[in-house]
Amino acid sequence: MPCISSGMVVVGFFPGLAASGLGLGPTLHGRIPYAAWFPPGSDLADITCPVWSGMHKDSDHAIALRWQACFSRSMDVKPAQAAEFCVLCCAFTCFADAPLEGVSRAEVQKAYDAIFSLPFFAALPEAKLFPAVKRWALESMDTPPDVSPLALGAQRELSARQCRGLLANAMLGNLQDLMSDSKRHQGGLDFWRHVRTASLEAPGCGVAAHKQASLLLYFAEAMREDGGEDERVVCFHRLKCPDVAEIQMMLSTNAEPVMKAEAEGAAQVQLHEAAMEDAIHLDRTCRAFVNFANAEFGYGCFISSATQEEILQMCCPEFNVGLLFLGRMADNEVVNVHGCRRYTSYSGYLDTYRCTGLLQASSHQEAPVIHDILTIDACMHRHFEEQEQLRDIRKAFTAFQAYSTMRGREADGQVPAIATGRWGCGAFGGLPAHKFVQQVLAGRLADVRLCFSTFGEPAGCDRMLDLLQQEPRVSVMRTWDVLRRQKRGGFEDTFRAGLAAGSLRAGAGYEIPEEVDLDV
Repeated sequence: MPCISSGMVVVGFFPGLAASGLGLGPTLHGRIPYAAWFPPGSDLADITCPVWSGMHKDSDHAIALRWQACFSRSMDVKPAQAAEFCVLCCAFTCFADAPLEGVSRAEVQKAYDAIFSLPFFAALPEAKLFPAVKRWALESMDTPPDVSPLALGAQRELSARQCRGLLANAMLGNLQDLMSDSKRHQGGLDFWRHVRTASLEAPGCGVAAHKQASLLLYFAEAMREDGGEDERVVCFHRLKCPDVAEIQMMLSTNAEPVMKAEAEGAAQVQLHEAAMEDAIHLDRTCRAFVNFANAEFGYGCFISSATQEEILQMCCPEFNVGLLFLGRMADNEVVNVHGCRRYTSYSGYLDTYRCTGLLQASSHQEAPVIHDILTIDACMHRHFEEQEQLRDIRKAFTAFQAYSTMRGREADGQVPAIATGRWGCGAFGGLPAHKFVQQVLAGRLADVRLCFSTFGEPAGCDRMLDLLQQEPRVSVMRTWDVLRRQKRGGFEDTFRAGLAAGSLRAGAGYEIPEEVDLDV
């Protein structure tokens, strides 16, 4: 098969074919699976050039549509050059399952016209953006990073440059879903569903268009900075939770007060009504966020939706690289992602989500803003069963403790602060006040502070905090003993009564033996 030459770039043989040992077939340079760069049906054993002969007959048109839709927007690229780019980049694209079936070039053009009509793109050098994305995508082939499945307990570091190269390929539809067998929501790191949906939305009004706009702003900022942040490190840590028996023992034997006295330092839990990211106004050191995650890392794919997790994914695009090597989280694991930069701001939620432009520095935060994202899913059924409560508390504890260990104490001696909120509620079905107490217990065991956003609706969380602060003699083990016995109906009243009964007995001048059953 002949090589393709185009002026400055020559695509030739790829050296270093080797078995990966991971059941993923041959790999490029022994690292990145070929499945990430070639479509199913290609004869991987006989590839001598990155242009394959096993391409579906109908896929040539899809490739041309996609690349022409991108590069025809670049006014400094002549039509002949755009066609040359199409041919060159066929070598790296995997369109056997192209999501553009039934979508015409005109519709793709319509989607991008709507996206680039948004006001914050007015000063963007649009003609240079897609060529830059193409260049980053091709450069990532020179030294492809390891995207093999990440083992439980392991961590992986990628530079900001490596993340950008992978995200550039995702923007162009060049990555297969390598974790499709390890999750239910398939699609992986591919943003083209946004484009398809945006073509059907009213111009500039839909969630999909604004999500794609947020990603394009990330690339625009990278282009403006011209490699200034290339060596910043993003670390993905797949954490194993302690055994259920271990977390149960920790909860059942800890006689320390569930709430520290204010004299010991900053408030253990602070409630506020603003968005979670505004916690930095309360505490300048609060850089970690709880991701109210689906069990599938990053939801497993991208759809026209804007939950808390999906908004985080758009504001901090580097987080999404984990979709290449993380699948569905089991009951005994969480994922902490350290060093993700936030690029964009937004307003709204779900159907009202709108990207509002690049994140602007304020007096409360430095630019760039770097976050650590604690990805913790929660149960969706049987919320008050003891085993489900233990499941969620140990997940929160694992993420909190790992972050605390990594971060260490602040310069003033304070333990780390974590921004969180109504985790496990909403679509997950949890009761906010109940999940609040679970997070307080997890935070106390992990020795972290919580900046808790009520999103303007306390829903009993404020009353739970007042109760725990008014009962300073209530221990962790007493709080857990009462919590594990609760039912959903009348939770606040029965929980309050249980704590009061325990506090009266403890105040009578004797300690409560561990083995005594304190039914209310």
